[in-house]
Amino acid sequence: MRPAMPTLPQLLHAPRWRPRWRALLVALLLLVGVAALAPGADAPSLGVGDKVDHVLGFVALGFTATLSGAATRGHATTAGVGLIVYGAFIEVAQTQVPGRHGDVLDLAVDAVGIAAGLALAMGLRKRWRKPNS
Repeated sequence: MRPAMPTLPQLLHAPRWRPRWRALLVALLLLVGVAALAPGADAPSLGVGDKVDHVLGFVALGFTATLSGAATRGHATTAGVGLIVYGAFIEVAQTQVPGRHGDVLDLAVDAVGIAAGLALAMGLRKRWRKPNS
């Protein structure tokens, strides 16, 4: 017999799902890092524009980082600060990649994406409260 599919409240709150959220976060960090540090001609894109690529990538990171830890404002703040540092690292590292350059506006757009991802995850957690044990 197959195990039951988890409910949305379980995915958002249950500690047993946090390792999976963390694994997804690591995979997304690697994916965003590889995409951001690929040489200019080889840089992948979603085809919707550079700034939209930044927003979408960092929404995913913010959302996943939030769900990878406890449902506290402190965890969300730590996740947000860590992702801003990651975005800043990428922008500095891009100055060393052929065909790429660091851009303060990209970091600002990253911050917008992070804030949106954090807000989305926290809003979903608030909307779908922790399930009864």
